[in-house]
This record gives sequence, structure tokens and C-alpha cells, in this order.
Amino acid sequence: MATAQSFFAAKGLPFSKSTAQTLSQQGVLSSSDLRYLDESVFMGLFAGEKPIIQNKAKAAWKELVQPPVVVQASAVGQPFNFSAAPAASSIAPMDIESQGKPAAGGVT
Repeated sequence: MATAQSFFAAKGLPFSKSTAQTLSQQGVLSSSDLRYLDESVFMGLFAGEKPIIQNKAKAAWKELVQPPVVVQASAVGQPFNFSAAPAASSIAPMDIESQGKPAAGGVT
């Protein structure tokens, strides 16, 4: 379980004693709890910061509340497309060897 402090560090956001206190008062125990904050509370943590930090905070918030991408494999296989298979030859394998050779009795 990642801490809120490690999340802030990974996003380049400052983490102070007052930030820790606010998060504690809100009941945040881990970084996964941050998504349950009101946006105004999260953004309020950076109200006194420079614009670049506020922009980083906005990006971090968007990432927090974005639904996770779910990649699901199909449990049902795709049917084999017989039309994509190479066409069968009308020559039987035993006839391939005899191609170009005179037939028994010398007649081709």
C-alpha cells in the first residue's frame, strides 16, 4: 500500500506537515484514498503554491479520478476462417512425384 507522501513525491508535489494533517483529518490512510477526497480539498492543499505546482496538482487529480483501463481477453476463440487458408491442390501427393515422368508403359 503506497503512502500519500510517496504519491505526492512521484508527481512532483510538495508534502508538508499541514498536508499530512489535512489528509489525516479527511481520513486518508493511503494513496488509494486520495481519489475519495473532494476535488476542492485536494486542490486546496496547493492553494498557496506556484502555478506550475497547481498545474501538476490538477494533472495528478485527473489521474486519480480517471477510471482504470480494463483489458479483457476474449474467452471465446475466433472461428477459423477457411477462406484464408491456401486452396488445396487438385494433385494428390503421389501424383506430384509422377509429374514429368513417363507413365508406366512409356505413355505420358
